[in-house]
Amino acid sequence: MHHMRAMLGRAAVALIVLNVLVWAGVDRWLSFVIAVAVAVGLDVALDRYADRRTSGGS
Repeated sequence: MHHMRAMLGRAAVALIVLNVLVWAGVDRWLSFVIAVAVAVGLDVALDRYADRRTSGGS
């Protein structure tokens, strides 16, 4: 269940970034690529943060 919520959160972030970039006049394909990169980067960062918290920190 948690995995599903994380996926929905990523999709929401990607959509928000995409909408902001398109609204700002950035090319649609470039906006899509940036939005996906942001979502993936955020996911990796959150995973690392969660790992650090569960492993007792370092």
